[in-house]
Amino acid sequence: MDAAKQALLEQYKDGTNLNARFRLHARFSTNKQGIFPWILDHMTLADDARVLEVGTGTGQMWARNRERIPKGWRIVVSDFSGILRDGLANLAPIAHRFDAAQLDAQWLPFRDATFDAIVANHMLYHVPDVPRALAEFHRVLKPGGRCYAATFSNSNMREFNDAVERILGRRLSNSAAHFGLESGLPPVRAAFARVEVIKYPDSMVVTEVEPLIDYVKSTRMHRLVSDDKIEALRNFFAQEIAAHQGFRITKDTGMFVAQK
Repeated sequence: MDAAKQALLEQYKDGTNLNARFRLHARFSTNKQGIFPWILDHMTLADDARVLEVGTGTGQMWARNRERIPKGWRIVVSDFSGILRDGLANLAPIAHRFDAAQLDAQWLPFRDATFDAIVANHMLYHVPDVPRALAEFHRVLKPGGRCYAATFSNSNMREFNDAVERILGRRLSNSAAHFGLESGLPPVRAAFARVEVIKYPDSMVVTEVEPLIDYVKSTRMHRLVSDDKIEALRNFFAQEIAAHQGFRITKDTGMFVAQK
């Protein structure tokens, strides 16, 4: 197994790291709709649709929409890593609604034209060969089926990322360079006949220091810096929050809606 794949499995062996990031967004985002209900609102599908989610993670897409999922939808949740166990645990109250599969997005174990929709929520930037994954999505979608692939832009969370780089001396991984709203458009257009980009309007005003530090600690990068630098970052955030009644962070996220 190559180093990148091993690192990904370690990062998402359970929901601990992802939950730290979710908590920051859930508590301090200014758009209170939430991205998971927003995605569902854009899924205009038949009442008996077959849906595949690739990269289920902790299951938040469905847990946060549990009262809104159309009763006739048949849904497969899936992930590459052990985090799927946490996702299934979070979906336990509605587990009868789902089938589950541990899989690699680059090699989907389904027949051609199986699904009416695929959800890929903030996960394609983890896939080594994005064009291959998109080709697989296209293959398993029925004619007219849609792929809903959410991601973010290069400017997403720029104030936070700039502070981390300036004080810790290292920049958090720029996932958007691999598959973001800018870099993702060419491969999506190459795979699908029709592509629309929809933006999710949002920002953050963070009024507590520790959720920001928890976010940093949820990444692999924090192991490479000293405790003194983490303390310096903590002090910077505390000063910003005190001076400005919160640390303001730009969010620039959205979704490709691609139709076969």
